[in-house]
Amino acid sequence: MQMQLPSDEQHLVVNSFRTFLLSEVAPIVRVFRDRPIPRGNLREITQGIAEFGLPGASLAKELGGMGLSAVTEAMLFEELCSVSVEIAACVMVNLAAVAALAELPEARGSLRERYLPDLLAGRSFAGFCTSEAETDTVAASWVLDSFVIEGEQGAVTNAHLCDFLIARVRMASGACCYLLVDRAEHGYEARGVEPSGVGRASGARVSFHGVRLPASQLFWDEADCSGARARLLEKVHAGSGLLAVGLMRVAQEVLILAAQESTGVDKPPAAQPLVAARIAEMATRLEAARLLCVRAYSMMDAGFRCQMQASMAQWFATEMAMEACRAAALLHEWPGMAGALDVERLLREVIALPAAGCGNDFHKLLIARELTGINALA
Repeated sequence: MQMQLPSDEQHLVVNSFRTFLLSEVAPIVRVFRDRPIPRGNLREITQGIAEFGLPGASLAKELGGMGLSAVTEAMLFEELCSVSVEIAACVMVNLAAVAALAELPEARGSLRERYLPDLLAGRSFAGFCTSEAETDTVAASWVLDSFVIEGEQGAVTNAHLCDFLIARVRMASGACCYLLVDRAEHGYEARGVEPSGVGRASGARVSFHGVRLPASQLFWDEADCSGARARLLEKVHAGSGLLAVGLMRVAQEVLILAAQESTGVDKPPAAQPLVAARIAEMATRLEAARLLCVRAYSMMDAGFRCQMQASMAQWFATEMAMEACRAAALLHEWPGMAGALDVERLLREVIALPAAGCGNDFHKLLIARELTGINALA
């Protein structure tokens, strides 16, 4: 499949969004550099971002979206990732939730009608359980035409923020399904939030204590789980790759500017072979990681499954981001470049990326399964 160069329309959309992010969002991110952005501030930010198409860029217009391509959505998302990993990790879950709600069958259209508009407007946050471990499966029973769920679930993305979450439950019959649990209406508790931006998005656990939900809150039944969940995770994995691309881009842009500055006594750092080589390596890693992500989104546009390509994008991009940030840390104290980059924050955020969600070892096994037909995941 051939990937096309960005069009003039795509450049216009992305440049407008970049201007908004730099003028309206970046100053807030700097204020909360070492602490979480408060939920109220974050909601204001996501409402502004929603006007530029996140999370509704690639959603059909008849459902309230912009009807743009998945690749255009990825270009917009990369811009957000380069400004704030914390905000981008939150929006990434909303992107996945929008796609999942859009695909619901007509019989469950009431969930789409109720939750999709606020997501598209940036007024609400979604959460999603990414774990399939038995220890993270919540028990559910059927009592008087209602689901009653009890237990604890780990690896719930956006658990600390979300207004609703899509929870995986196991019925007494052994069947698994997913239920949409509303925080205000049904109730749940989130704990175990990590200090970093990515950790806050993916590290929390959620507890349910006798939570009762009507039958209308069924999101996916057992027949839906495999295909629908897999398509959702393709978007999450490709988006995780873009989180890493955003961090790499920040490191590269700042280091290039610093390397071009003359120290007043000697040649600029870019004239030193070691510095020049490291910047070239970083740029190549960044471009390769971005292309893998775009490849996955291009397949989404063409209507193809991209499970393997999305996994390749996530593990390669996150590993390359680790290498890039390590190189940035080594160059940070190079004469003429000291203080050019907030290395401590960069390393704190990038270290959580390879372990986010399923972890890179899982993605490698998944890729091998797709190539060989032999499952090493069991």
